[in-house]
Amino acid sequence: MIHESSPDSENSFSLLIRSCWRHSVACAVIVERSAKWSSLDCDFAYTAGILHDIGRVAPATFMPDAYARVLKRGADQPEDLLLVERELC
Repeated sequence: MIHESSPDSENSFSLLIRSCWRHSVACAVIVERSAKWSSLDCDFAYTAGILHDIGRVAPATFMPDAYARVLKRGADQPEDLLLVERELC
């Protein structure tokens, strides 16, 4: 099912994607710096940080309003997030 967008859902989508991108970049920078201290491949670590939440892009794209509600619930644990996704999406 393709999500029909309204001005509110476009704004939700925009904020959701921006938030996801900021989180991913922050994780990438942290992991890259940690890799330097551990003598690991910094490029690999940065890429892993950017991509670690790639699974969130599809629901955020196709169900932005529902997925925004998922994130507003504030699930602290991955298991909790999965349960909330199943309930709300």
